[in-house]
Amino acid sequence: MNLAENLKYYREVNGLTQDAVAHKLCISRQSVSKWENGESYPSIDNLIILRDLFNLSIDELIMGEKFLALPFSIGNSHPVRKQFLKRPLLLSTLIGVVALILTNSFIWGIFCFIISNLALIFLIYTLSVELIYQHWVLEKDQLMFLPATTTFRSNLTRMKHILKKQEHQCLQPLKYQDISNITLIYQKKIRDPYTTNLTSYNLTPILLVSMRDPFYFLVETMDGQTIKLDLAVDFFQTRVAYQHLTEICHFFEKKFIPVDDPDNILVAQQEQLNLYAYIYRGTNNSLTDKN
Repeated sequence: MNLAENLKYYREVNGLTQDAVAHKLCISRQSVSKWENGESYPSIDNLIILRDLFNLSIDELIMGEKFLALPFSIGNSHPVRKQFLKRPLLLSTLIGVVALILTNSFIWGIFCFIISNLALIFLIYTLSVELIYQHWVLEKDQLMFLPATTTFRSNLTRMKHILKKQEHQCLQPLKYQDISNITLIYQKKIRDPYTTNLTSYNLTPILLVSMRDPFYFLVETMDGQTIKLDLAVDFFQTRVAYQHLTEICHFFEKKFIPVDDPDNILVAQQEQLNLYAYIYRGTNNSLTDKN
């Protein structure tokens, strides 16, 4: 796209009208219209304002690279996961009702209901909510991430927010200037995914591996903390983050955060290769299919 097309495209992506852009730049709407029609061009000063208004670089504005619209949400809570949480609650209620009917005892029904709920709470605490819900958001000035929970109470609080569809209250902010380095990591299991024994779920070996291999951004902060931004859940469900992986890394770099990619995963993404075939390429050279 040329500059005129880019100006119109990024204006529409950001949900702005020509009048709104004109108001921000203190110019007439007709001037914006002429820019978008290629009849004239914005000055350097106006390009700088447009860059900040559209939250992109001058290169992106002029050359038309892919745009990462903010806020950019990765791994947002999915209805299937909420059902995974709600069904055990329904099951524990059903157990209490069945016990009430079979024993004809209200006390036994309540007892079974309480025991099954305690078992559910223990299961949640044992497995940790992080295995059910993964979510992080890129905003203009900060990263919103899901902190690791270490206490029983914090796990229950997070579970309450998820069930009430208040997932945003689980997230914690981290300023980009507080990040020292980010590494893109795919933890390959020491096994051949093409000869892995299948379970009764009728999964192919490569799909079975995709559900188990950790795939994430490892964020290192200035004060020595490490944070994992999960990519595996997104890749298995929508692949939104994987499709924008290059833009996400470029976004971090624009915030002066170095991004390491030791396994050259960005190469696989840019060439639209099958990620798992690329990672496990030493185990089966015949598989070269695309994602």
